[in-house]
Amino acid sequence: MTPVFDSYWRFAAERQNVFHQRLNGVSAPWTADPVISTHKFTNAYRASDRVSQFLIRHVIYRNDLPDSPALSFGSWM
Repeated sequence: MTPVFDSYWRFAAERQNVFHQRLNGVSAPWTADPVISTHKFTNAYRASDRVSQFLIRHVIYRNDLPDSPALSFGSWM
């Protein structure tokens, strides 16, 4: 294991921990890590972020879009 690999997985695990604390309604602060507590990062689960939620609710599952991926892709072009 390299120091970079170790640092990345420690960061990822702490970010995941913060995600679960927020999801469970725990009050801030959720971490003692100064970087994670100060800056915004993408959600641990991509589908949880605001843009993905908008796309899921208002684009992907629209009833007026074709069922075929090929037809859907062609209509965007």
